[in-house]
Amino acid sequence: MARVSTYPAPDAIEGTDKVFVIDDPGGTPKTRTEAINALPIAAGQVTGLGTAATLDVGTGASQIVQLDGSGKIPAVDGSQLTGLSAGLTYFTEAESQAAPNATVYVDSLTAAGASTSVDAALVPKGNGAVIAGIPDGTTTGGDKRGVKAVDWQTKRYATEQVASGIYSVVCGGSGNKATATSSAVVGGTVNQVTGTLTFVGGGNANIASDSYAVVVGGQANQASGQYSIIPGGHSGKADKWAQLALSAGKFAAVGDAQISTLVVRRSTTDATPSELFLTGAAGRCTIATDTTWAFTITVVARRTDADNESAAYKFEGCIDNNAGTTALVGSVTKTVLAEDTVAWDANVTADNTNDALVVTVTGEAGKTIYWVAKIELVEVTG
Repeated sequence: MARVSTYPAPDAIEGTDKVFVIDDPGGTPKTRTEAINALPIAAGQVTGLGTAATLDVGTGASQIVQLDGSGKIPAVDGSQLTGLSAGLTYFTEAESQAAPNATVYVDSLTAAGASTSVDAALVPKGNGAVIAGIPDGTTTGGDKRGVKAVDWQTKRYATEQVASGIYSVVCGGSGNKATATSSAVVGGTVNQVTGTLTFVGGGNANIASDSYAVVVGGQANQASGQYSIIPGGHSGKADKWAQLALSAGKFAAVGDAQISTLVVRRSTTDATPSELFLTGAAGRCTIATDTTWAFTITVVARRTDADNESAAYKFEGCIDNNAGTTALVGSVTKTVLAEDTVAWDANVTADNTNDALVVTVTGEAGKTIYWVAKIELVEVTG
């Protein structure tokens, strides 16, 4: 049988021409130079090239797999491959294309553990966040998330609309942001929580900006007082300690047409007239410039170092602030609802120096008395 050997032709074009030396046992060796793809030699006559030289390219049985135009392996059955990762073991992946998913398919991972019920966890590493997109500094992915934050929001209008605060949460919606530690937005649109431990439940364009402030929902509400709360409505403003505010809309500015509730308190141990404060020691009920309040105030008192001494009072009236001058409008109606000790007393005045509505109480020497007042306001500004 003839044996074929190949050598580069001295004047060959690299990769095209070859010198073929044919050794014929019954004759003289012959030399032939031509393009390799044109040489009419049967595959069975070629030796020394291995078994792969006689196989076809393809993905079928006994064929050689060839990379495609992108340098990738074509789709093949890899069930007998060894040394590779086994892939998902405790989850089953699937894709639903059936109605109602015929247009937008649903790709899923379903827990597949052996127990009857299986929890599924997505656990970040170290201080990583749990997020629904890759931060990229654009409105698509947004800015980097905060330490151990949770952000499931997939739509934003500015890059900073993400859960960027430490332990902050944005559950969903669009354009929401949580910038403070442990602050949270559940949903809605363009809501902001910028104070520590603040919360917005939903709605549109609501802001909770001081510690522990809450806006449950509604639109364009602003809870800027510590511990303040707005349950909903439109354009309400709660800028005082633990203020509860509700508005059905505005004339020109947030908070210019609303109702509010405030709670003031303090403890007394003598007969000196003492002002009640929002925190018990500080924080006045200040009235904004060009604002009028109609108020109803209920005061209750109880001695705490002995039983059977209590009192209650009610006040109704009006106060305004005209260009920085604060005064009562007319007189205040006072009702003594109950009083075990006639030496106790309460009064309501206007404080022009601090532009505030003031509740003053008088206790009794040698007695520890707790005083609490509920202030209900109807407010208008303009």
